Amino acid sequence: MSFLQLLLIICILIVIPISLGLAYDSYKSVSEEYNSNFDLLKNNTEQSIIETLIVVDKGLTVYDEGLDDLMKKGFEPFLSAYDESEGDLSQVDLEAIREGLGEDYNLYVIDETHTITYTTMATDLGLNFSYLEDFSGFLDNVREGYSYVGDRVVKGIREEKTIRKYAYYPTPDHRYVLELSYDIDEDGPRKFLQYSRTIEELKGMNPYLTSVKLYDIFGYTIGEPDEPDKELRKFIINNVIGEKKSVTLEDSAKGTFTDYRLVNLYEDGIGSDTSLAIAFTYDENLLEDNIASAWYSDLLNIAGLSILLILILSIFCIAISRPLKYLVDDVDKIASGDLDHQIRTGRGGKEFAHLEASISNMVERLKKTISKVRESEELIKRQNDELETIVASRTKEALEKSNEANFYLDIITHDINNSNMAALGYAEIMLDLSKEEDRSIVKMLISAIHQNTDIIRNISLMRAMKNGEKDASLSPVNLDNIIRHAISLFPLKVAYEGTGLKVMADKLLEEVFTNILGNSIRHAGSDCEVRISVTESGDDVRICIADNGPGIPDDRKEECFNRYTKNLSGRTANGNGVGLFIVKTLVTERYGGSVEALDTVEGHPEKGLMICVTLRKA
Repeated sequence: MSFLQLLLIICILIVIPISLGLAYDSYKSVSEEYNSNFDLLKNNTEQSIIETLIVVDKGLTVYDEGLDDLMKKGFEPFLSAYDESEGDLSQVDLEAIREGLGEDYNLYVIDETHTITYTTMATDLGLNFSYLEDFSGFLDNVREGYSYVGDRVVKGIREEKTIRKYAYYPTPDHRYVLELSYDIDEDGPRKFLQYSRTIEELKGMNPYLTSVKLYDIFGYTIGEPDEPDKELRKFIINNVIGEKKSVTLEDSAKGTFTDYRLVNLYEDGIGSDTSLAIAFTYDENLLEDNIASAWYSDLLNIAGLSILLILILSIFCIAISRPLKYLVDDVDKIASGDLDHQIRTGRGGKEFAHLEASISNMVERLKKTISKVRESEELIKRQNDELETIVASRTKEALEKSNEANFYLDIITHDINNSNMAALGYAEIMLDLSKEEDRSIVKMLISAIHQNTDIIRNISLMRAMKNGEKDASLSPVNLDNIIRHAISLFPLKVAYEGTGLKVMADKLLEEVFTNILGNSIRHAGSDCEVRISVTESGDDVRICIADNGPGIPDDRKEECFNRYTKNLSGRTANGNGVGLFIVKTLVTERYGGSVEALDTVEGHPEKGLMICVTLRKA
């Protein structure tokens, strides 16, 4: 990046967090303001509607009380008939009394158990008010009294459509309460004092208020054609009317919540409780939309201010970086080889002028240094030519000496092998001719000769691998022939079933098995028993050679493949410690396989060692 780009990025990285901080503060402020206004408007709306309903109820109370004179006159024939029957209600013809009063009237007789025993309203016959504790107490007070008691205009418990004015009068013997009802025309004067009309007029003052519903003490709606379901009625009766407290329910799916508020209109001495439950439903989505709209407006202002600030800072950065750009251009020309190019001075203030002078001084010194370097290069070149001549001469001399040493080593190896074979033959003759007490010494001599032979073979093998045969090409080799020939070289008890598999190897593969078998017999002794298994797995062939020797502890198994490692089992054995090293070198480096040391009996290192070799299948 250029210096100008870095400056611009730094300015943007400064402006962006500030802008984000302003945006966050703006959202928080707008959200708090709208939520505060929402709560204030909600409380004011609910309180206004509740207070208005209370005023309407007072008007309805005046209207209801205005019907008391009419109701008192209705009781005159009702009481006369009861007196004439001397308290025997079976002798009272309630239907005849109703015909005399008019079809808008209905008569009821309530006994001491708060049950309607006689009535002209068939749907209310047998209705028991005992479950209404307050109303039952009211009826007891009326029965024990001596005068007329007027009630409010309300709906009946079982007949839910018609509204009626109710009134009560005790019988002279205080055995019954006589009840009289009068049907009210809903289109009459009382319609001007309806709750629903008042609510519709006030609901518009709160845009978040989607609906306002009224419920009576029995959970039925007032002024609404639809009645609530059973669960909602139960909730209103128990949690709002019964507990006499406000409750809020949220509907997260619709993004709304409903406040249930109680309007307590109950009056002592009045039988009917005209208290109301009001359900105020608010749309939170509209509130969130208003908050988002206001915040988007602030966000646009912040974005515009941020862009303007970035533009101003960009102009400032360009002005700062311009002298540096000129300086960079001059330095680039000098770097391209024009050391005589002059630095343009006097741009960007005193600091840049000082920098330009320093660069000019540096260029002059660089010219001198380059001159000296060129002289040094000529000298180094001459010395390199001389050194290459010396190295070539020494290399040729070393190669000649190496070939001479290898020639003598081959002669020595051949002669020692011939000598060992002769010594081995004489030793075996001595073994046959020796006395029993001398045979152990002869066996030790034979073992030493075998060890010398192993040493010579291993040295020859390592020389062959080191001198270029390591990279010999591989070809399919009959694995069974190699294994059986290796077995024939040792006096061992071997369990081997044979195999028809071929592997990718060469003539040195036999050395792998001879070294493993030689390792087994050295550590397990004359009682050595070996088991050889061959298994096929995909593109690989796995050969495992297990003996019954002392084995190797688990924590030292990897060491057995290191050069010159001996006596890992703790038992003294002859050997130079390179046999398994040669095995690993041939298998991994020459044949691209793998080798590992395991227990002959898993979990029991002391019961023998198993060497497993994995080779590529031909």
